[in-house]
Amino acid sequence: MEFKKLYLAMSFALLSSYSSANGLTNLTDKELSEQTGQALFNLSYIAPGASGNTDANNTGVGFYKLGMEATVELNANIKKLQLGCGGMNGAGGCDIDIDNMSLSGNADTREGRAGSSAVLTNPFIQFAIKNPNSASTRSIAGFRLSAEDIVGLLTFGDNNGTPNGINSLSGYLKTQATNGTTYTTASNPSDKSTLFGTSASQIVSGLLNISAPLCTAGCGKNPYNGFSSDPSNSKTTGLVIPSLRADYNVPASTVSGNRMKSVVIQGVETTKIQDMNLTYDSGALHVNLNTCVSVIAGCWVGDTTFNMQATITGVKAKINFEENMGYIHKLPLSGGGFYLGLQNQAIHWPGAASDDIALPGWWMSFANPVDLGVLNTPDGYTVDFSSAYPQIANALSVALSQNPTAISGNEAVGALLTGGIKKDMGIIDLSSQPPALINLTSVPLSNAAQGVTPNCYGSLKFC
Repeated sequence: MEFKKLYLAMSFALLSSYSSANGLTNLTDKELSEQTGQALFNLSYIAPGASGNTDANNTGVGFYKLGMEATVELNANIKKLQLGCGGMNGAGGCDIDIDNMSLSGNADTREGRAGSSAVLTNPFIQFAIKNPNSASTRSIAGFRLSAEDIVGLLTFGDNNGTPNGINSLSGYLKTQATNGTTYTTASNPSDKSTLFGTSASQIVSGLLNISAPLCTAGCGKNPYNGFSSDPSNSKTTGLVIPSLRADYNVPASTVSGNRMKSVVIQGVETTKIQDMNLTYDSGALHVNLNTCVSVIAGCWVGDTTFNMQATITGVKAKINFEENMGYIHKLPLSGGGFYLGLQNQAIHWPGAASDDIALPGWWMSFANPVDLGVLNTPDGYTVDFSSAYPQIANALSVALSQNPTAISGNEAVGALLTGGIKKDMGIIDLSSQPPALINLTSVPLSNAAQGVTPNCYGSLKFC
C-alpha cells in the first residue's frame, strides 16, 4: 500500500510540475479518471516465496525494484575498471579487473562505433533485502544494475595475440559451440625426453608367435610368448613421433566463479588425429621376452631390439581446454541478460539463468554466449603431445596383445644372429581404445570472432 501511495504521489508531482510549466489547466476528479498515462519511474516488490522469487537458497530475501520507463543511450570508454579489490574475497586481487573497456552500438567500423550508442530500454536498480518483514533484522543483501533490454557491443582490450583486457572476472559467462584444428609438437631427436618409449610410463608390451626352427621353448602360440620394452636399456633409442594434425570439437559451455583468470571448457574431444606413420628410421625399443627362446638346448634369445614399421590409426584424445580470459575481447549484448551486481551472500536474482548464482562480492553476468570463432591455432603453434604417450603406450600394448605379432623363422634367425628384429606391423587401429589426454591452453582467437574495432574516431586504439 505504501508503494502505491508513493507511486501516485510521484505521478501527481510530475503532472503538476509539467502543467505549471506549460500553462495547462487543472482537471477535476472525473476528468482525471478519464485520462491514461505512465509514470517515469515505477516500483515493484517480490516477496520471499512469492511467484517470481527464484532465490531458493535464501527464502528470507525479498526483491525491491526501481525501474525507469525510458530508453537510455550510452557510449562509453573506461580505461580501467576495478571493483572489489581486496575485501571479502581476499587481498591481492580484484573481483573485476578490466582494461580498455568500451560500450557502443553494435557496429564493426570506427565511425560506426564512435557514432553510435548502446540502447538500454527500461533500466533499473534492484535491491535484495533480507528479512524484509522485520523492521529490527532487515538488511540489504545486495543490489544490481541492469535493464529489461540492452542492445550494444561491449569490448575489452585489443586482440593482438597476447592476453589483455580482462585480467580477472567474477561472474557468469557462456561460450558457443565451435571447432578447431591444432598440430602436435614433433619429437626432437636430440632430446630423449621427447621421444616415445623412453620412460617407465611408456612401456610397450604384447604377445609374440615365434616360429624358430628346432625351437624347444618360447615359440608358438600355446602359449604365446610375450615381451615388454625396457626404457632404461641403452639400446632403447626411443621413437620419433612426427607432428600430427588434430581436429577437435568444442561444446557449448558455461563458466562462473570468483576472480576467474581463465575459462575451463569441459568435454572437448578430437574428431580425428592424423595417422602416425612409423618407419624403421623412427628408432628402436629394446624388449625383454617373457620366455627365453631356446633352440635344441639352452637359452638363445632373451632380449632383443625391436624396430617396427607401422601406421597407427584411430588415435583419439580428450582435451583439457583452458582459455585465458585475456583472449576474450568482444561481447555483443541483446536482451535482458546482462547485469552488474554486488552482494554479501550468494543470490539468484529474478530472471537470471537457473545456474547463474551470483557469489559474494562484485558479479558481472552475461546471458549471451561468447563467440570464440573457429579455434584454429596460429601458424607455428603446436601442442605438447608427450603427456599422451603413456595412454598411447597402453593402447598400443592392448592392440599388440589382442593381435599377437608373428615372427617367422627367418626373422627369428635374424634376431639370433644380429640381436634385432625388424617387423612391418602394417596398420594398427587404436580406435577401440580409450582416448589419450592432452592439454590445450591459451589459444589466440581469430580476428573474425574476437577482433576489436576501436570506439574512437581517427587512429587511436583507445580514447
